[in-house]
Amino acid sequence: MSSNDDDKLLDHEYDEIQELDNNLPLWWLWTFFGAIIFSFIYWLHYSYTGDGPTMDQELKMAMSQIEEKRRAAEKTGSAEEVDPAELRVAGQKVYQNFCASCHMENGAGSVGPNLTDDYWIHGNSTEAIIQVIKAGVLDKGMPAWDGVLRPADITAVVAFVESLKGQNVSGGKKPQGEKVNP
Repeated sequence: MSSNDDDKLLDHEYDEIQELDNNLPLWWLWTFFGAIIFSFIYWLHYSYTGDGPTMDQELKMAMSQIEEKRRAAEKTGSAEEVDPAELRVAGQKVYQNFCASCHMENGAGSVGPNLTDDYWIHGNSTEAIIQVIKAGVLDKGMPAWDGVLRPADITAVVAFVESLKGQNVSGGKKPQGEKVNP
């Protein structure tokens, strides 16, 4: 301990540790006083001027913005308002990115089943296809895409897959599942 420390030494100790009376660093003091000044100005602004919104008002504004965005997304994301040809083109892009590695680019099937024949393992209705895409079939190697693809992308892929039905492309994987009427 230096001689300067003897001057700062306090007359008490805790757990055999002697405490020194050191000054706080200036940066800490400026931060502390700045926070006090800021909080006082903030309190004045919200208490007396009434210019700023309260937390409840901010929450209501944010919730209304979210609701507006949700309504706008529902309008633009619905399949009824989209041209079916445009929907299939969008679905083809998503299919190429996520599905073609297992079902081939033309839907003929590789690891996954052939999507162009009349044989379907889990049904060929729109609802059945959506369910398989969303939930997957893990025991067959089909991943669940519900958390990966947006609902609009799933709708587009379903439209594209439905356009492949009955094409029976040459070189396709052998039929799997039950034959269904197209």
